[in-house]
Amino acid sequence: MPTRDHSPRRALATPPRWHADWLSVVALAQTLSALAPQLRGKRMLDIGCGNKPYRAFFPHAQLYIGVDIAQSNAANEVVALTDNLPFAANTFDCAICIQVLEHVAEPARLLAEAFRTLTPSGLLLLAAPMYWPHHEEPYDFFRYTRYGLEYLVTNAGFEILQMQQQGGAWLLTGQALANTVQGITRRRTFGVRALGLITINTFFHWLDRVNYQSQDTCNLVVLARKIAER
Repeated sequence: MPTRDHSPRRALATPPRWHADWLSVVALAQTLSALAPQLRGKRMLDIGCGNKPYRAFFPHAQLYIGVDIAQSNAANEVVALTDNLPFAANTFDCAICIQVLEHVAEPARLLAEAFRTLTPSGLLLLAAPMYWPHHEEPYDFFRYTRYGLEYLVTNAGFEILQMQQQGGAWLLTGQALANTVQGITRRRTFGVRALGLITINTFFHWLDRVNYQSQDTCNLVVLARKIAER
């Protein structure tokens, strides 16, 4: 049985504005919230669920099963490797896999398992970063462009319905700056760090909205449908 634990996981979909992750995490949550109503199935699987920060986006799910490799996460019902899910084929109507793919050494195997456990025409909501500092080391293997995700998802037998990026180049710039400020102010700063992060987050959030530069992004979200048995 796997025993690897991760660094602390978020319990909420959105952190406070003074949090270093605020820019990218809020943008991700907004996209997931907007796409969630399309996943209308009653049986849902959360692959790499952590503390299930997005559970509230799916109130219609009558069965919501979280699987995670970390035994310390109280929220997951099943402890298992994401590339060897202990479920029968065609079990779930929908699945989500949010910010997990970069931590999987064989991402195609994870997608194959998602494909296997979904019913015909089942939906997969997948999110993965294009930018983020090293984290959960040494289990931090990849970053993804839209073309890399398209290749993996379609090769697994899915049809991509939508692909959206979260923020543009200005949001990425602000997120990188916030991560740097977080990293160099480890000791007690009497609120200076929080004030600095609020300023960075507010300014670059505004700048990303008024001068959107699509050539770069922090994150990508894919909504895909299982189209054929393999």
